[in-house]
Amino acid sequence: MSEQQDCRAWLKAAPYIDVHCHWSDNQALIALISIDLEADSERPSTSFYSAGIHPWNIGSDWAHQLDRLENHPRLLAIGECGLDSVIAVPMDLQISAFERQIVLATQWRKPLIIHCVRAFNQLIAIKQRHADHAKAWIVHGCNSHPELVKQLLAHGFYLSFGKALLNPGSRAVKSLPLIPVDKLFLETDAADTINIDAVYAAAAKIINSDVDSLKRQLASNFQRVFLDD
Repeated sequence: MSEQQDCRAWLKAAPYIDVHCHWSDNQALIALISIDLEADSERPSTSFYSAGIHPWNIGSDWAHQLDRLENHPRLLAIGECGLDSVIAVPMDLQISAFERQIVLATQWRKPLIIHCVRAFNQLIAIKQRHADHAKAWIVHGCNSHPELVKQLLAHGFYLSFGKALLNPGSRAVKSLPLIPVDKLFLETDAADTINIDAVYAAAAKIINSDVDSLKRQLASNFQRVFLDD
């Protein structure tokens, strides 16, 4: 059974979808576990996941690491990958690694899970240069102010929100109502003290929806973006 067929079978029973996390012990949800190829070569045998080179962990072997991505089973996305302007890794090296992963995602028809810190102008410019990339670009851990969110939406990005929704004063809470529900995902990221159901409950309250309706919409988004449905 292919990873997409297997995921479709799980999707029928999964009450929640966590589109970006770093661990999961809950078999009742679809959790897309992020594996950084440079920092951690281990991968779960029964989980679905994304894999890539995080900008924090770009090492001398990053190109070789990417060469073996295609053979990973149960791979649904590339990433997290992207740009971070507050780390020591040179931006030109970050861009090279990121653009190589964009090319692979295009070839393999996989969406991208994107990490971006204070480099959104560069990110938007790169997306414009890769306009032929048909699959979704998903900015994870969104906690940006409304004006930036509007820019990202105008350039076709999907946005994934997480624990910031549990903070009533966060920019994420202010920005979430601007997001068309067909461009939305939810996540727990690296947090091991929050559950995805709490994120769903917070999001539903903020957008004046009910949790069941939100779950159905995000399942539809997941099928369309990750499973080509």
